[in-house]
Amino acid sequence: MNTFGLILFILFALAFVGSFAYGIKVAVDLKKDPRTELDYKEYIKKLLICGVIATISFPVMMSSIYIWNSMSPSGLQLFKTIFGGLIFGASFSFGIFSFIVHYYRKNIPEKLDKTLFIILMISVSIVFISFLMVTDGFVDFMDPKQLL
Repeated sequence: MNTFGLILFILFALAFVGSFAYGIKVAVDLKKDPRTELDYKEYIKKLLICGVIATISFPVMMSSIYIWNSMSPSGLQLFKTIFGGLIFGASFSFGIFSFIVHYYRKNIPEKLDKTLFIILMISVSIVFISFLMVTDGFVDFMDPKQLL
């Protein structure tokens, strides 16, 4: 069971990092696109797909740590890990993507630019709280003697 948890962790870590890296590449490509009149739907669609993959893969990756280390989490701990992971994955990925496009792309339509800024501000405020929620799901399994 430990090997299955490790493999699950590695696969979903690769999915998270891969989708996040590809999303950053798409955002940078959008930034570098020299056209002034641009259809943003193509880029936004790719960024949404990358963000959804990152959002789903992060909580699966984190909850596979329970399987990997043969832990028996309570329902509340599992809820904190999965729900906090979903919120963290979404706020982290969409926050970074919207930051790159909002601050580095010139000539964005005002409505899209305003939406990106709102997503960025919401993401910044939520990312820290959700990460603390994810890590709180593991706090009962920490051994204080190992920390010294």
